[in-house]
Amino acid sequence: MKHMSEVEEAIRTAVCTECLYPSGMGMCGCGEWKDCPLNRFLPQALDAVMAGKSPSLVEYFQQFLRDMEMRRGEIAETEQIPREDVDWFNQFLPVIAQAVEELKARDLAARSRGRVH
Repeated sequence: MKHMSEVEEAIRTAVCTECLYPSGMGMCGCGEWKDCPLNRFLPQALDAVMAGKSPSLVEYFQQFLRDMEMRRGEIAETEQIPREDVDWFNQFLPVIAQAVEELKARDLAARSRGRVH
C-alpha cells in the first residue's frame, strides 16, 4: 500500500471534489479548517489503520460511527460527534473507499509492470 500521505491526498482530492461544503468558488465553504469532519477525523483514522486497529479506513469509520452512536447517552454533548458529521460520513464513506481502492489498484498495477521488466 502507498505511503499514508498519498492515501490522505487521494482521499482529500476525492472528498473535497464531491463535498457539500464547497462554496462553488474553488474554496472550501466549510468555514474554518477545524469545522470540516474530514480534517477532524481523518488523522485518527490513518493512525488507527497504521497501528493495525482496523484493516481499512472505511471499516475504521464505520466502527467509529457505531461506537459514537452507542455512546451518545454516556458521553458529554461536547464530546459527541454531531449528527451532521455522522450524516456527512455516511454520505462520504463510499467516496473515501473508492479513493483508497483506486490508489491500491494503481499501486498494484505499477508493481505488476515493474515485475514484467
